[in-house]
Amino acid sequence: MVTGRLVEANDQKLVLMTDPIHGNKEEFLVAEVVSRRPSKISPMPEGLVNSFTEDEIWDLIAYLESSGKKSYAAFKK
Repeated sequence: MVTGRLVEANDQKLVLMTDPIHGNKEEFLVAEVVSRRPSKISPMPEGLVNSFTEDEIWDLIAYLESSGKKSYAAFKK
């Protein structure tokens, strides 16, 4: 069993990001895959947000709302 984020798929192969911190990817032939399904749990570590300051949480919300666009006007308190 392999867990990862699907980053590429076509008729011949699937590519999974298995370690987003280090950028590791694994490639699999579609013909050799027995089954695949979405995960029922989040890939984010449990309790991660508990280590953020209030400003970091607002920064995260602004980033998510911007879809990563640098030109997006940041939320100001």
